[in-house]
Amino acid sequence: MASYLRGSCKVKVGDSLLAKTLCHEYFGEYGFKVIKDSSDHLVYKRGSILSNFFTFNPLRWKAQVNVVITDNFLNCDFLISTIGQVPTNSEERAWEVFIDNFRRFIIDPGFDFRVENQFQLRKAKKGNWTYLKDALLVGVLAAIPMAIIGNLFGVEDLAPVGAAIGAGTYIMRRIHKERISK
Repeated sequence: MASYLRGSCKVKVGDSLLAKTLCHEYFGEYGFKVIKDSSDHLVYKRGSILSNFFTFNPLRWKAQVNVVITDNFLNCDFLISTIGQVPTNSEERAWEVFIDNFRRFIIDPGFDFRVENQFQLRKAKKGNWTYLKDALLVGVLAAIPMAIIGNLFGVEDLAPVGAAIGAGTYIMRRIHKERISK
């Protein structure tokens, strides 16, 4: 399992100043902070490793975006940390759409990226809640026999262990199956 998702795009631009303004607008819309702002290089960051563990919104994961503008081209590289996450197909798709919508917005500043990005985020979040509900059910079902075994052998802490192992295994298998069928 990779610790990072990566993405990139290259766009021909006529006006580098306009391109920079559009970059600030797009990434600012999603809470990215400007770390570097020079005439031909922009760096944006968002999130933290800690926040990766607690969010259902993939666009809030720790991410860095490097934008270089040279010779009428904008080159953009995305590095998205997946530490604390097991990225689902819908979360990866949300990032793919986010990157593609950025490219489209640079080409056509009138393009409304917000609607499509929001749609993909809702889809990813809904899928995550489904995983969570199913994992809780599997965790409870795994905890019951472990609690019985624990009582028989005098080990009281087996139920939470069984719940964690059951839920974790279920999520990993389900995501793995979805990746294979993709």
